Amino acid sequence: MMLAMIALMGTGAIDIGNFEQSVAVGDFSVGKGSMAAVVDIVIDAQGKPVQCVKVQVVGNDGLAKETCPLLMRKHYTPAHRANGEAAWFVAREMEYAFEPGTPEGDRVMRSRPAPQLDLQVNRLPEGKASMSGSLLLDIDETGKARDCAVRSAQAGFPTSLCNRLDLLAQPVQLDRAGQPVAYITKLRVRLTAGPTAGSTPAN
Repeated sequence: MMLAMIALMGTGAIDIGNFEQSVAVGDFSVGKGSMAAVVDIVIDAQGKPVQCVKVQVVGNDGLAKETCPLLMRKHYTPAHRANGEAAWFVAREMEYAFEPGTPEGDRVMRSRPAPQLDLQVNRLPEGKASMSGSLLLDIDETGKARDCAVRSAQAGFPTSLCNRLDLLAQPVQLDRAGQPVAYITKLRVRLTAGPTAGSTPAN
């Protein structure tokens, strides 16, 4: 079992547990074609799935319908905050199952989840027009970001984005009793260069 460990400004690490290693192609029914399903998944601090909602499908919808039931039957290593405390995990992920060498399989393999946050900045390294990256956020009960780490990104992606927690607020998440709960989430971000009034500096 591999854990995704992310350095967080020298204070520890945000750990999203083992969700990303959760579903294998072999878990799906065979002979149904290819699909990519974007799902919203919620996992509690004990690693038990709370909710899964299918948001978007590319390819075979019948195969995609298996995704959330598969995810909901599994138990996960919980996410953890930088201080080691177990936390809820909320994320929008894309799960794949495909038949190589088929037109549908090729289309599925080219699919990528859309960015969840688009920001325009004054400039980007090396004069690039755009850059993409993924952040891990520690979100409090009110939806405000209180910690941030760059999880993965193109080379040169400005880590200073984590200094702008005011730009990274997320929806409030409710627990099973309907009460707001703090959580860890992964956020896909696209930065586009283009100086305008109100742009965010990227350096």
